[in-house]
Amino acid sequence: MILINLGTEAPNHSFRFLALSLCLHENKNAYEFTLKTLKSFLLDKCGFEYNPKFAMSDAHLGGMAALSLVFPEITKLRCRFHLDQNIERKLRNLKLKAHISYVRWAINSLSNTKSKEEFLSLWILLEPEIKKITQSDSFVKYLKDEIIDSESIWYSGGSFVGKQKCNNSLEGINRYLKLNWTNEESKSVPEFFIVMQKAMDYYVTKCAEEKCMPTDCRNLKKYFENAQNLITNNQIYKYDNETFVFIRVPKRFKNTKISRKSEMESRIQKVEERIKFCRDNFQNRYESIIIYTKIFDFFRFYDVVKKECSCQTFLNRGICKHNLAVEIKLGRIKNPYQERIAEGSRVGRPRNMQG
Repeated sequence: MILINLGTEAPNHSFRFLALSLCLHENKNAYEFTLKTLKSFLLDKCGFEYNPKFAMSDAHLGGMAALSLVFPEITKLRCRFHLDQNIERKLRNLKLKAHISYVRWAINSLSNTKSKEEFLSLWILLEPEIKKITQSDSFVKYLKDEIIDSESIWYSGGSFVGKQKCNNSLEGINRYLKLNWTNEESKSVPEFFIVMQKAMDYYVTKCAEEKCMPTDCRNLKKYFENAQNLITNNQIYKYDNETFVFIRVPKRFKNTKISRKSEMESRIQKVEERIKFCRDNFQNRYESIIIYTKIFDFFRFYDVVKKECSCQTFLNRGICKHNLAVEIKLGRIKNPYQERIAEGSRVGRPRNMQG
């Protein structure tokens, strides 16, 4: 029997249950029954008309068909974990295991695009490259038919800032139920319902306090500390009145006595031409594979007017160290952890405990 879990995700990416459905088969009818039952229950019992704008799932055709039927205006999102898993399995079946790393890089690059136009433009660049490296027409055809032209969206700009890439939170709950409630043992249907009833009672009463504490505060502290490091190391370069660029410190300079400030000033002079090239070509970076590989993921750009950063963390969380560093530097916000950083405290375990 198949257990179908439905739920929503909180801003900190913790999972919240909405419904559990026990079905004989995983097909369109099972998903349709589950979705319709949930929708009618919320309307009848709570007076709430449930019409979600986005839904994330794997590539199960029955599930996607049921979503389109019950919620005609919904945008279907593809779980990156299952997508990568399917692609890697296909490569292994075609004896192309040696090219997994390259294909993974290409898929991750496509995933980081911010619009449908960017997504398709980058695919036009990468398609001949993938075909040239893998020497497999069947694999390229599989990518185009099953991944690129799929009705479910999996690039970053396909939904909203702060969206999770995969349904790990749901899978984590499934694992939690198996380990703590069913003990990874087979149960009869009556026994299973009793166990699930106990699990749900615990979930709505105690789990929020004991098992599902949000990590927002911990992550925010880390972002502020990393932002302060960018300011201290003078890694922020003002390109124009609207844009700031973040320069990476070479590893060979991180642990030397050379003044980081003077080193970064000289480094900025050396790479200023490249910064100009990257910024001027950023909007047209998918015109050729040469321009794309030159500027992709080399510099981070922060727009102080739109308050948007080009890094992936900002797309996933809606906040990042670059965003905070510029806002602190401009005096728009104050770092609440400034005193702690000034005292020389570090993130993580003490030095004498690191193995």
